Amino acid sequence: MTTPDAQSCDCDEAMLRLWEYLDDELGADQAARIRAHLDGGCVGCVKEHDVDMAMKVLVRRGCQEQAPAALRVRIHSTIAALRITTVAGPTTAEAAAD
Repeated sequence: MTTPDAQSCDCDEAMLRLWEYLDDELGADQAARIRAHLDGGCVGCVKEHDVDMAMKVLVRRGCQEQAPAALRVRIHSTIAALRITTVAGPTTAEAAAD
C-alpha cells in the first residue's frame, strides 16, 4: 500500500475507480491520480490492474466472432417486425382480446 500524496490516490480509491480507469471513463485529473498510484509501485493495486487488463483482453477476444448471416437476418427481421407492431399499435383482434 502506498501513501497518498497530492498527485496520487490511496488503494481504496484506486480499486474503486480501476475499471473506469481501464475503460478511459475518468477525467484527466482522476486518471492521472490512479496512474500515479500504480506507477508508485503499489504491488496489490498493480496486480489487480494486470488481472483486470487480462480480463478485458479475453473478453474482447471472445467478442470478435460474428453471428452467422442467417441468424443476423432473423434478428433484424424480428426487430423490424417489433418496430412495426409498436408503431402501428395492436391489431383489432389483439385489442379485442385485451
